[in-house]
Amino acid sequence: MNFDKVHNLNKFLSNIAIIKPLRKKLRIFLDTITIGFYIKNIEKKTYEKYLLKDGYNLALREGNGETFLVCSLIDELEKTYKAKVKLFIKPSHEYLMKMFAIKDYVVVKDFSKKTIYPVYLNKTPLPQKGNVWFVKERYNKETNKKIGWKYFNNFREEILNLLGLPLTTKLIAPVNKLEMSKDFRETINRYNSLDKIILFIPEANLKSVGNLEYWEKLASLLKKAGYSVISNVICKENYLKNADLNEDFAIEDLIALGFNCKSIISNRSGMCDVFNQRGKALFVFDTAYKIKQAKDFYNLNVMFNRNDINEYADETQISPEELANNITEL
Repeated sequence: MNFDKVHNLNKFLSNIAIIKPLRKKLRIFLDTITIGFYIKNIEKKTYEKYLLKDGYNLALREGNGETFLVCSLIDELEKTYKAKVKLFIKPSHEYLMKMFAIKDYVVVKDFSKKTIYPVYLNKTPLPQKGNVWFVKERYNKETNKKIGWKYFNNFREEILNLLGLPLTTKLIAPVNKLEMSKDFRETINRYNSLDKIILFIPEANLKSVGNLEYWEKLASLLKKAGYSVISNVICKENYLKNADLNEDFAIEDLIALGFNCKSIISNRSGMCDVFNQRGKALFVFDTAYKIKQAKDFYNLNVMFNRNDINEYADETQISPEELANNITEL
């Protein structure tokens, strides 16, 4: 069953209602009727045989940031719940299981699809034994009204609240380092030594890059200073002419490079959460967030109790020349 199609059909049927205020209520009512079958369908298809009957099952189908935070909390979750916790993850997030040495997880291929999951997917405000529970505020709108910066100082606190943990709960760091594949290491070595490699991650998502001219200028300045610029890019329209290499790298190679190169410059995304330990070698633009509350809510230094990550509201906060100089002085 494809909820996208059902939701769109329900939306079409609800729009037939003559009185506009009734349309949204009718759509929600129709969605509610179909949601029960939908949940049973995906649970039976994807989870049933893997569920921990006497434990907790957390589904993570969103970004790297959510999965990273939950992995950082796995020990505290099991202590608090007094039971085992199993994670259901996207294929692209399996690298985080390696970094945190998590063994009890299931890779769900369907999580890679751009399916619009219903906002009232979670039927309880907190995870319950034996059931699947999706970790994301959007799936808890009917059961947990405390969502966003109106109630919490940062995204970490929101996740802690969703999971029923104290807001003072500490995060654990990854225990394992990832290694570059032999072929990838040989490719990087052709450009420069690792201490002369600058990693660019300009895509906050597939479309949001910010000012490409800024990134081109920064790449040019860094190359003149003797560095090589490696840009991890998915969409070809975001390729940088001044970068030494533009490519969508294998995730484990990308992570290994990020932890071993001279510096990382990135637009704010969940990948920045993963690299938060780079501290002063990490330079981040919060360009993807358009309002101040969102920029503050996802502030890396606040989220991870640091004060050394270089964060800027957008590219106007620092010139390419000053940023290049700051990197060379590290």
